Amino acid sequence: MTQHDVASLIDSAHVTAVTTVDARAALRAAVDAAAYWQPPSGEDVLAADPEVRTALRPLAARLATTEGIDWWWRDRAARQWSIDGDGSAAWLEHDPRATLAAWAQKTHSDEVRAGRERPRDPHASWSGTWWSTPTGVPVTVGHLPDAFDLVEDSFGEALAHSTEVAASPMTLELRTADDWVALCREFPLEVTASRRHDWYRATGTNERWVIPDWNAVAETADAVHLTVGCYLAAAGRALATGDDFATMIAGWSPDTTVWLSELPVPGGVTTAWSRLPDSGEWLPVA
Repeated sequence: MTQHDVASLIDSAHVTAVTTVDARAALRAAVDAAAYWQPPSGEDVLAADPEVRTALRPLAARLATTEGIDWWWRDRAARQWSIDGDGSAAWLEHDPRATLAAWAQKTHSDEVRAGRERPRDPHASWSGTWWSTPTGVPVTVGHLPDAFDLVEDSFGEALAHSTEVAASPMTLELRTADDWVALCREFPLEVTASRRHDWYRATGTNERWVIPDWNAVAETADAVHLTVGCYLAAAGRALATGDDFATMIAGWSPDTTVWLSELPVPGGVTTAWSRLPDSGEWLPVA
């Protein structure tokens, strides 16, 4: 079956509406399949074909107006929760500024070491750091139970705990790919040597790579929120930032808020959740 055959089948399906259940299932599948350290899957290659994309465009327009998913394009929800496996929320106790300073130092050291030890050939069989987010800082979500299923490359966990947090941070919103590119232009941190091989496999792009210098971003914002809309438009794509540099959103689940300076404080009870084995629905544990 060729790409033309697939496009014809999509055209002939005459889908007139997309349900909320369909939209959420598609989002869950897309997030779970994210992998920035390997070549695109066959489905990704097929969906990127120009003829198939044209056939999918009317379906995408219907999906964007589906009832119940308007929050995909909204800014950070006022109510936020931390989620983890055991309910300890221990990472909320870490000072994000100190964590970011250590992250920046390690990122620089890793880049220097990778430049010294790894080949410049992007086809070489090397792998390492592939994410573009800072590690160790608090992360919160704004929509439950949806957030339990919006985890990249998940392990299929069936148990989770949520703890509501209290804070009113100055939040930088990532609503479009242009927002991410602008952030990388304003606060660039080169990571070419440490990301080259993984991101070349994922995108086929052999440019110099940058990500935001999160330690510097923290001087201007308390937190950064990635909308679902921005995630769907930009995650996993090589985005040109100019001057032969590119960037990519990788390892950042949609509708999550990364805390850079202000520390969210647990402000409510911790709730245990369980996924039903048959339906996959998440319910609070009584």
